Amino acid sequence: MEPVVGSVLHFSPAGSGWVANLQDDDDNVWQEPVVGWGCVVVWAAYAAENEDVETKGTKQFQTELQPIMLLEDGSMEPLVMRDGITLTGLVMPGMVLMPRTGEASG
Repeated sequence: MEPVVGSVLHFSPAGSGWVANLQDDDDNVWQEPVVGWGCVVVWAAYAAENEDVETKGTKQFQTELQPIMLLEDGSMEPLVMRDGITLTGLVMPGMVLMPRTGEASG
């Protein structure tokens, strides 16, 4: 079986306190808690969308370590599956953001 883009090949729960800073295409900015980390397929040569003649039809795929978020319905979703959403930063447990500069301290 070949993994498809968005497949989570491995999941590990995140320690409490990790927060993802997110931004959408309309420049709305917000934070969401990270519930885990996933090894997520982000590209597959055998996907129908692949138009690269050198890799098309091969068994190649690429993975990334992605933060996993909890959706309103209780299901989990890797960030890569959220079209139009960009991860602008991660706040680690114990990290304090300075109010005026937005710079991290910790």
